[in-house]
Amino acid sequence: MLKQKKISKQNNMRLLVKLPNYIADIIMCIPSLYALRRIFPASEHHQIHLLINSQLVDLLNGQDCFDNVIHPAWNEHKVMPWKVSKRLRREGSFDAVINFSRQWRFAIGFWMARIPLRAGYSFFGSRFVLTCAPRPIPKGIKGDYQPPEYYFDLLRSTVEDVPEGLLSQRELFKLIVSDETKKEAEEAMKKGLMSSQYANKPYFPESFYIVVPGVSPGKYGRLRQWPLENYVGVTSMLDQIQTIPKPVPLFLFGSKDKDLYEIFQEKYSHKLPSKRIVIKPGSISLRHVIALIRKSEFILTGDTGPRHIAAALDKEIKVVTIFGPTSLSRSCYRPDLEFPIWVNVVCNESECKTKKCLEKHICMTSVTPQLVLRSILDFVYEKNE
Repeated sequence: MLKQKKISKQNNMRLLVKLPNYIADIIMCIPSLYALRRIFPASEHHQIHLLINSQLVDLLNGQDCFDNVIHPAWNEHKVMPWKVSKRLRREGSFDAVINFSRQWRFAIGFWMARIPLRAGYSFFGSRFVLTCAPRPIPKGIKGDYQPPEYYFDLLRSTVEDVPEGLLSQRELFKLIVSDETKKEAEEAMKKGLMSSQYANKPYFPESFYIVVPGVSPGKYGRLRQWPLENYVGVTSMLDQIQTIPKPVPLFLFGSKDKDLYEIFQEKYSHKLPSKRIVIKPGSISLRHVIALIRKSEFILTGDTGPRHIAAALDKEIKVVTIFGPTSLSRSCYRPDLEFPIWVNVVCNESECKTKKCLEKHICMTSVTPQLVLRSILDFVYEKNE
């Protein structure tokens, strides 16, 4: 059995932290980053450097738990270890690295960069190139074990002399939106950087809610996606109800949703409410998306990145989430602000999380627009229609 060598506090340490590759996981790492900052304070001349996907660096805006961000523009699922090593050598020497991701390529890259202390969960044989590689939480454990604790446990297992109680401070779970970013998001919409349909000119409505048809599907791909026609049906039915406020629906498409966006425009644009906004794929940055979520009335989405963004903001945003192959057991969930919707079918009793569905996607298609509409009326507007 390989000897586990934990990271110990030394003078003037340069610590590297490799963040995950998905929005939700990065958000759930934030409490652990603040815990690291308290263990290795800047006042004692310690430095914390973050290695992150360049497309996700906006999630760190305003955070003060690190000293530097390294964000190369590479494909993290295909980058070779030697390239990781070469890039890190340009940044100077590091005393230790904590790998929050599951990418074995990076574990090898850290070894090739000759970083003395290399910590991370043991995945795909990475324990042979890590100096401290505890086993991850078993897949069979469900219930109250939330992802923030998943990253906390890695710190407990790999860093020496962690103060008691430090890693349980959940108030550190936060995203920060500056006033400047809020103004930028409004200006982006006013200048027409987002495709809007309202009197044939760009505008920024006083009140709107966000619909997420397919943005940030993550590693389970389109299996998380509720049918497009259902989203359109719900927004149309909401628009016809006279007894509730009329916020404008804002349809949010991500940079990888170009095909979905084209189908949406071709088949369903004529069925949308007359007042609506459609954000084209890749037309705005992630920090502007965060600002729009913060300003919205509520969000209708699947199990995607925006629901995690809403949960981490300092403002209370209600979220109606449609679940299929995933569930609440391994995600951040605020019962006072999120209403989960799922239909019990034979294949999703154990949270299948499969990447290939053999049951015609029935866990998502069984959720009807009428069910979602009732959920919105009950949870958001507190009406029984």
